[in-house]
Amino acid sequence: MTTELSAFAVLAFVSCITPGPNNALAAATGARFGGPAGLALASGVTVGCTGLVVLAAFGVAGAVAATPWLSRGLAIASTVYLGWLAWCLLRSDAGARREAARPPRFVEAVLFQFVNPKAWAIALAGTALVLASGDAYMLRLVAMCAIEIVICFASVMAWVMLGARLQHWLADARHRRAFNAVMAASLAACAFATLASAFQSAPV
Repeated sequence: MTTELSAFAVLAFVSCITPGPNNALAAATGARFGGPAGLALASGVTVGCTGLVVLAAFGVAGAVAATPWLSRGLAIASTVYLGWLAWCLLRSDAGARREAARPPRFVEAVLFQFVNPKAWAIALAGTALVLASGDAYMLRLVAMCAIEIVICFASVMAWVMLGARLQHWLADARHRRAFNAVMAASLAACAFATLASAFQSAPV
């Protein structure tokens, strides 16, 4: 069991720390609102991702992944949401929008994971790796969830703090617009990749 859990920890770390929609949003949140404002986002991402691990362990995630129309529907929902976030970032310096801007809420971060293909992939791969043997099933699942909670939260907060370190530089409006454009482009790229992957891999 230790070997499988160690492998899952590596999988979770590599998946959570590398660039993706959650981390692009985390960096943008830290840069715009500061480190403490990212706590709700990091907590929501962590709860959502851990919830997907539990769903995968009981077969729900696998059933969704095996249903082409549902997988494509989730991909479309994810694309729309990421596109909306990218648009909000591009427009965030425009007059009243800048004053009304706020960091992502906890519930929004939780719900996003259910249309985040990267989060689904981690949950499915992790449960296949750790739970396949069948022995001590619940103990393995609890250990998986504990690993996911620690690594996911720490990874998202690392990106939040990276963004927060840029706040002084982003005080210049030109720098801020450039940063927002890069983050928006990153989210748009994630949206395009999500949609392309869903329609290439799912059978007609």
